[in-house]
Amino acid sequence: MKKLISILTVLLIGLGTISLSSCDDEMTAYTLEGTWEGDMRIGYYYSGREYYASHTVLEFLTDPLSNTSGRGYWVDYYDEFSPYSSFYSRIDWLVDNGTIYIRFNDDYDYYYDDYYWGTFNYDIFISDYRLTDNHFSGKIYYDNKYESFNLVHTSSPHWGYNDWGWRAFGTYYGTRSTADSTEKPVRILRHAAK
Repeated sequence: MKKLISILTVLLIGLGTISLSSCDDEMTAYTLEGTWEGDMRIGYYYSGREYYASHTVLEFLTDPLSNTSGRGYWVDYYDEFSPYSSFYSRIDWLVDNGTIYIRFNDDYDYYYDDYYWGTFNYDIFISDYRLTDNHFSGKIYYDNKYESFNLVHTSSPHWGYNDWGWRAFGTYYGTRSTADSTEKPVRILRHAAK
């Protein structure tokens, strides 16, 4: 009987921990929902050069069927010396055990496996962050590198999900000035530390 009570106690403590973690993720997702603007310390690589964003706008829209995930938009803005004045991406996001995972649906990273060049949608994650109703700062991680960011909560415009990103056949929706439409820019972290 004593052994059964010990096992039940351990199970109740475990379930309580899982429940608290789930509530924390829901609260993070609830606070995250909306539009954020600031410095993500990000840029893109294009035609052998790196260009750095002057500021970034992120919008997190919660999935009505999930309290901890959703879709959204990531828009980087650049100065007049950049071939692209803006760089748009649709994103999917998830909060899991306090970490925020973001997948870029319109950006691709490249790989080579002995015989074939390929592409894949890439993911980043955000941890070591501070999130309040008005301020979001922390570290963004990709490929064993990280960069600090600092955003403020601005608003929640209702952009259509399909109004941003790449059209079929590689036509870019962003604003171009001198960019060649056959080459896609590749998003990078600026001055990323390892």
